[in-house]
Amino acid sequence: MKRITLISKCKWDKSYCNIYYKNNKHKRVFAKKLNKETFYVDVDELEVDYVSFSNGHKEKTNFIYVNGIEDTYIYKYNKAIKKNALYVGSNSKDGVINSIVLVDKKNLSCWTGKKRIWIYSPSFYDEKDKYGLIIAFDGQNAFFKNKMEKKNPYGGIQLDEYVEKIKEKTEKKYIVVGIDNGSKYRDEELTMDSSFGDVCADNIENNEGFYNGNLDGLLDFIIETVLPYVRRNYSIDCSNIGLYGASSGGLASFYGALRNPDVYSFALSFSPAFLLFSMKDFESFIDSRIKQKIDVPYIYMYSGKKGKLENTICGPTKDMYELLKKKKEFKNRFMMRINNSGNHNEIYWRIAISEGLKFIIDYK
Repeated sequence: MKRITLISKCKWDKSYCNIYYKNNKHKRVFAKKLNKETFYVDVDELEVDYVSFSNGHKEKTNFIYVNGIEDTYIYKYNKAIKKNALYVGSNSKDGVINSIVLVDKKNLSCWTGKKRIWIYSPSFYDEKDKYGLIIAFDGQNAFFKNKMEKKNPYGGIQLDEYVEKIKEKTEKKYIVVGIDNGSKYRDEELTMDSSFGDVCADNIENNEGFYNGNLDGLLDFIIETVLPYVRRNYSIDCSNIGLYGASSGGLASFYGALRNPDVYSFALSFSPAFLLFSMKDFESFIDSRIKQKIDVPYIYMYSGKKGKLENTICGPTKDMYELLKKKKEFKNRFMMRINNSGNHNEIYWRIAISEGLKFIIDYK
């Protein structure tokens, strides 16, 4: 049995728990109460897919995925970020978040010629040890304790808290680097250029950036400027470096890891914008990577189905899953999770992080 706990800062008088089973059945029960703020329910993790809490009125939490790194989840109802936002509670010590602006006029010349990165070194950091590295796109909101993420109404991804949990549960050690997006340049920073294939963005609002993609420039900046800086200043296991991203960042993490499988051993690709290119173009690209005869990276893909954008993204994500299934080089090296109730925001990406990291850790 697994205990799912909700801390309601709104001090609910009572709470219901909606339990969604893997056989598509659903049950609504009263959540048990530990104290005036805390409710819980015990579920069989082999049978249950998702749970959610509500107070029986208008206030309810978003869906919580059961399986993952933690044995006991604590989710907090945080009105300070956004009503109904969830974040994973952690009793772990805090590490250190540092930021620095790196200049690379060669690879970032299309934009400002420089970019800020955020580096999270965990509370247990010791330069005598070696640490895996997670590089996260949209670095402004990669961490819960980063002040920048509070500007996002859905909060941060909380990779800082997750690497603390990973060490606690598995003894695996990671550092996280967040790469800031370029705000108005984000779409072009995180999209491949026309040499990859014809962009399919005619039906996307404010689509100009997608047609001017320069993701290769951003990826070269990471390899030629970011990674050397991180290696000089932190103790990194160069065989355990991966990319994380969501939406256009999910596309970037998938493409980036396959583009340089000699650098990256895994990719966490959430709500990836595969809809921007045809599967034929993706298959040509993947086949070109396979011909390098280098082990392909481990890939975890996630998508929701709720809301127009996320539902549109889900179809091509499933197509990519079917494409990878046809390639023997990817056998046991990729996984996909579809959340029928997941929308296109950090709340659901934050929940899926747990399973994604567990998949990477179990297989690496």
